[in-house]
Amino acid sequence: MQTLTSRWSNVGKVMQLGLEGVAGATLFALMLLTTADVVGRYFFNAPILGTVELTQQMLAAVVF
Repeated sequence: MQTLTSRWSNVGKVMQLGLEGVAGATLFALMLLTTADVVGRYFFNAPILGTVELTQQMLAAVVF
């Protein structure tokens, strides 16, 4: 019984690391997208279309 518990514990740790990586990558992409949108809007007068919707989806993914 001990080995089964330790196996599931290892599976949980691997899943946790994977999900942390996905969340970190999503936050990094969110940061880059927002920065690019602000720079484009204020310096070039050309915002990135759909940034609000993408930001909403990314935040929902991170919270989930």
